[in-house]
Amino acid sequence: MRFEISKVLDAIEGRVCVDPSLARAVLDLAEVIRYQDIDGGRPASLLRLGMVIDALSRQLEEDSVQVYAVVHRALLSDADLTSNERMVVRRWADDGLVEVLDKPGDRMLEVADLLGLPVLTRARLDGLRGRFPWLAEEPGRVLAP
Repeated sequence: MRFEISKVLDAIEGRVCVDPSLARAVLDLAEVIRYQDIDGGRPASLLRLGMVIDALSRQLEEDSVQVYAVVHRALLSDADLTSNERMVVRRWADDGLVEVLDKPGDRMLEVADLLGLPVLTRARLDGLRGRFPWLAEEPGRVLAP
């Protein structure tokens, strides 16, 4: 079972990037991996990212969709993740596959704004419509996982 999970995490790794020319959506990694309603499992699971990427791929009708992931630095040592998952997230950070910030705040919206990409989030963004007018003008750019 452990080998199978490692294979899945390796496959997910191939779909995470910070290259604007490859990304098809922007997301907050911590929000996605903590969204228990996806699978009803553990408090945090990196496998949920794969599920969300697969759903995005179906939504966009494209194979091999890549996402731009923003992550809070605390996730690198989050005890709700398995040791293997923490190691994978740290490797992604070291390899520059995810943007790691001490205060990610509105960074995913800034990136989405700059790149014209949709945002995958469950967060209410009503208070940010003044700063990011496209939130009201293009509601289809905000997708819930």
